[in-house]
Amino acid sequence: MPRETLTGLVSQAAEKFGVPDAMAGIRHGGQDTQACHGVTSLAEAFPRNYPEGQWISRERNRLTIVINRAAGEDAGNEGISR
Repeated sequence: MPRETLTGLVSQAAEKFGVPDAMAGIRHGGQDTQACHGVTSLAEAFPRNYPEGQWISRERNRLTIVINRAAGEDAGNEGISR
């Protein structure tokens, strides 16, 4: 089933039953298809916006920078927090 078709079905069912967020997945003929409605659509969009594994490297680097700044290591002010 094409993603657009499943997305339409999930959205219609969610609206019919007053469900603000819904997600569904099917597997047919060895193919997986997922669809979302509402806030859960963010979970579907996130991986599409980053190539495989790129987001984790980017976020790990950001975390390291923040930790180093908090420890004062980026300016030679070790232990001084800003």
